[in-house]
Amino acid sequence: MIKPFRKGINMLDIGCSGGFFLSIASMQGFKTSGIEPNQKESAYAIEQGTNVVGSTISDLDNSLKFDVITLWDVLEHIREPVNYLKLLRSHLNPNGLVFVQIPSSDSLAARVMRDACNMFDGIEHLTLFSARSLEIAFKKASYTPINSQSVISELHALRNYLGYERDPYLANPEMPFHAEFLSAESIEATGLGYKIQAVFRIEQ
Repeated sequence: MIKPFRKGINMLDIGCSGGFFLSIASMQGFKTSGIEPNQKESAYAIEQGTNVVGSTISDLDNSLKFDVITLWDVLEHIREPVNYLKLLRSHLNPNGLVFVQIPSSDSLAARVMRDACNMFDGIEHLTLFSARSLEIAFKKASYTPINSQSVISELHALRNYLGYERDPYLANPEMPFHAEFLSAESIEATGLGYKIQAVFRIEQ
């Protein structure tokens, strides 16, 4: 989703955890750096060779610029996402890209399971997005949408929920409900996947 549109190789992953994604990106030719607030995960990432440059975006030197910034399941945890996206602009090179993955209020899991769906976590998920509201947030921060897709069907949890399982995320339900009329492929292809992956470019 990124490669066809990038203009350079410098990448920053915000919330890089143990550095697994950045290790893959490095193998794809990117020059990678990460930010991680969790000290144990940050230490592990450094042990694995990840260039961890801080714990939050405020730790970055103003001169640091990147061609791509990635946020895997981060933006929904930000209290003021539009202001945060504006802040990211100061660390992007011209034509810089931002990739996000976020839970989707458009998802079949959210629509069917409602408060039993992990998306509606009022403690950690401070901002909830649909595909439309995500575009609005980025537009307010002066970004242009480039690419998007719907991923992760949550089919297992949906089947459990439809089978009256108390915990839809139970790994091995006692009475599995197979729901052959649902398929992971059709859920994702119709934009009803549990998460949205999207790429935006800063407007000049």
